[in-house]
Amino acid sequence: MKSRIKALFLTVFVAAAHATAADPAMPDGFKAAFSDSTGLTWRQSGSVAAAMTNAVAALSAAMTAQGYRMKHDIFDTTSPEPDRHLFLWVKPDEELTVMLWDAGDGETGFAWGLSAPEKPKGIPRKTEENKKKEGSK
Repeated sequence: MKSRIKALFLTVFVAAAHATAADPAMPDGFKAAFSDSTGLTWRQSGSVAAAMTNAVAALSAAMTAQGYRMKHDIFDTTSPEPDRHLFLWVKPDEELTVMLWDAGDGETGFAWGLSAPEKPKGIPRKTEENKKKEGSK
């Protein structure tokens, strides 16, 4: 009986861990040419047979539908038509960075990676313990 409970717990735990670590679904037509799960480089990169404006619109719709909120859109301001975008999409427990670039001939390149959001670093609050420490200096 105990071994069944342990097996059930392990199965549920592994399934929950896998569900929370799922990769975001890229829009239709986004074809991956490279994947890496080491966390040392982009998780996936490839291209889509679409102009930059269409790729941006498809990406925005897909990420919004998955519950992401766009935090940043940084684009090349040196050309009249932005040909490079860097996006940061966020959920409470993860950040998704996506880079899009004009690959020419109606193609747009993409690369994306996931990371945990950084905790804000601020000035520590003055607790009673900290006040005592400062007073003894």
